[in-house]
Amino acid sequence: MLIVSLLSFSQHAYYLDYKNDRGKYVDVFMNHLVSWNAAMARMARAEAFVNLGEPNIPVA
Repeated sequence: MLIVSLLSFSQHAYYLDYKNDRGKYVDVFMNHLVSWNAAMARMARAEAFVNLGEPNIPVA
């Protein structure tokens, strides 16, 4: 498994800065903290692995 991007909803992740405003926390995360170029590169790597196809494992 390759993680493309991760957002934690654990209370300690956002409470001090955003209190109970999860919407603002998600907005800041999505629009200011995520490196979308890095996420797209990870996704491209993951897709390359998926596109290799199923391994040919002989059945005994």
